[in-house]
Amino acid sequence: MAGIPLSDINRAIGTTPVPWAKKSIVLKRASFPKGAIPPHLVPYTERFKSAVAECKGKIKKGQGAATVQGFNACISAALR
Repeated sequence: MAGIPLSDINRAIGTTPVPWAKKSIVLKRASFPKGAIPPHLVPYTERFKSAVAECKGKIKKGQGAATVQGFNACISAALR
């Protein structure tokens, strides 16, 4: 079981668990603020940005799951 360090206690939040859980409350760390890049993901941002830019031109503008799956497949192939 993981704990929250006292240094991060200001980011701790309590939530209700899923209905099938045996606990009555869940204590966890809050997510990163919207738009913020977590420090451990900073090295990957440039590669991801270039993959998105490359795939934007390759995927046809469409609707539905097929477009999303095609875009995800293109990004996966570009990042390998």
